[in-house]
Amino acid sequence: MSRFTMPALVDLYGRDATVEAALRGGFRAVVVGPLEQPSDVRARLASRGDPRVNVLVAGALTKGLRGEEIADVGLLVKAGAAVLSNGGVPLKNARVLRHVLEYAGRTGVPVMLRAADPDLEAGGVVREGPRASWLGLPAVPPEAEEIGIATVAALVRRTGTAVHLTHLWSARGVEALRRARAEGLPITASTTAHHLVLSDELIDATAYAGVCRFVPPLGDDADRRALVDALRDGTIDAVATDHKEIPLHLQDREIEIAEPGARGLETAYALVLGALGDATLTSKVLSAGPARILGLSVVDEVDVEPDVDWVVGPDTLVGPPYNTPLLGARLRGRVL
Repeated sequence: MSRFTMPALVDLYGRDATVEAALRGGFRAVVVGPLEQPSDVRARLASRGDPRVNVLVAGALTKGLRGEEIADVGLLVKAGAAVLSNGGVPLKNARVLRHVLEYAGRTGVPVMLRAADPDLEAGGVVREGPRASWLGLPAVPPEAEEIGIATVAALVRRTGTAVHLTHLWSARGVEALRRARAEGLPITASTTAHHLVLSDELIDATAYAGVCRFVPPLGDDADRRALVDALRDGTIDAVATDHKEIPLHLQDREIEIAEPGARGLETAYALVLGALGDATLTSKVLSAGPARILGLSVVDEVDVEPDVDWVVGPDTLVGPPYNTPLLGARLRGRVL
């Protein structure tokens, strides 16, 4: 397939995305944050820069993103927050989660949650399984996501508040999501481009594997395939980047103490296209799907070359820092 034009990409959670990285990746709308103070929301909106990228700011759901006490979500929305999110931090208990849904659900903006059981996740850095045992690393069982989604589903049923679940990573989580969706609950979901392509096999036996640390962790290959299948059948609605620019000295260390995350705006299109093998579906989950969740209309377009190979490196990334486990990898599918 030769060069063609597709709708511009939309990123549901770009964290600390820069306009330059968004443009390089073909994104024309990016959610950044979350921020806790209304003044910070206003300041970030005032400094959006290049008008070609619609920078949307997420307001924090809980104070300090600790998941323990609800933030001033009404004031954050009044200041301009387009969504409410706790970032990648799951809420610590069901009572706080219920209050969040009851209160935040009245603001009229999307509520985003990463569903997990924090106690089961505590201290883990890789997926529980043979790989974790072989490496001798503290692990996260996939049941942590399954239980978290079941809890969110029960409280969505009680409150009626629509929720978007972020960062799905496990086959167990996908099955819990399927049950909630089959019940007709107002729940949408997304995963990340990295979790569609990478698995825990990437983590080798060396002491320094910090660049492979993600929250939630990379799943095994069965988890990865379950995410792909869920995108193909519509159980998962969208793919996000979870873009984080982290100085390499904070990742070039043991995985247990490394800062988690990777830059993802520049590589997202190629990763998703490679995982799904379908240019139309790739456009849907990177553009129409996330736009619908955010209530946006995609009016811009980008040119892509789906059959062109390129190498991930300093000349193809907007950086430094070049924090990505894909450095040096050859990908297929380029945004022009």
